[in-house]
Amino acid sequence: MGELNKIMTFKNDTPNDVIAKVKKQIEESGGKITSETSTVAKMIMYTIPEGIITVFSEDDNQHILADENDGVVTTQ
Repeated sequence: MGELNKIMTFKNDTPNDVIAKVKKQIEESGGKITSETSTVAKMIMYTIPEGIITVFSEDDNQHILADENDGVVTTQ
């Protein structure tokens, strides 16, 4: 089983303690935070083992805009 590369984007008004809590949940699920940024948007990039589903509390979900697979984006 491999790993999935993911990107999670938070709302701009998300408190830092909420982001820290989500990062801890990812790590406790066997994932690894690979990068983060707050320059344009609050985002974390992470890897997580395939087959692992991480469920975030309802309080945390209200701050998450997107959680998507990382990959190459092309235009036609």
